Amino acid sequence: MKAFFLKLLAAALCLALLCGCASNNNANQENADNGAPVVDTNSGNDTQADDTATVPDESGEDSDATSEGETTDLGYTELTSEELSQWESYFNNWENNGLLRFPYADLENDPGQLAPYLGLLFYDIGVLESEFSEEELALLAETDLWLELDTFRMSREFLNGYLYERLNIPADKTENLLDAADLGVYLLQYDAWYMCHSDCAYNPYTFKSGEMLADDTVKLFYFNDFLSVSQENGEMEYIDTNMIITLAQREDGTWYVVSHEIDGE
Repeated sequence: MKAFFLKLLAAALCLALLCGCASNNNANQENADNGAPVVDTNSGNDTQADDTATVPDESGEDSDATSEGETTDLGYTELTSEELSQWESYFNNWENNGLLRFPYADLENDPGQLAPYLGLLFYDIGVLESEFSEEELALLAETDLWLELDTFRMSREFLNGYLYERLNIPADKTENLLDAADLGVYLLQYDAWYMCHSDCAYNPYTFKSGEMLADDTVKLFYFNDFLSVSQENGEMEYIDTNMIITLAQREDGTWYVVSHEIDGE
């Protein structure tokens, strides 16, 4: 009987999460207060949420710590539970959640590897249909978009700003990437892409541990139960696996993701 009630409770929690997707879709514009430290970089993003990562300011100088945060002889400092929680808050923020939906590495030399995944990365984010002009809606009505569903606009300015802030990819390397990606309908008049859907791709993450390395990069370790991996035939495979996130910090204190790789250990 106890097992039955536990299963019933788990099902109710799952249903509550799914029902919350639609409301979160409509609220992602205003979802700036998510518990993660943020900084205004004035990048010209379409969305009003200001999610540029400045979390956390781990200096690795807490030599008095006896457990969490203690500097080891392995060349790294373990993140405290508070620091780990801040990183979880950052990646569980609606606009940053897509960064952990697929694997990538060496983006500086190969940003084109993101092309099959941009639809996943930018799923659920952008300017909502309620902000569109009448002319914009009229133009979209002539396309094959299902405007009865939730519709999102992603301008080139927003996409370039996002890719630089979160992944350190400069705008001059994104043009071919955007042309090769499937981001829905493109309107030349607005230099923007539009996607429609009724579901959501949000997935909450819990990190097992983290490290601040001697070169001031951060590594986070966690288990991803729904990683999307593009196959050579263009199909998407979905796997569950241990992952490593590596982040680096700019001189202005903001962070960006260097890689999101399967943990080979």
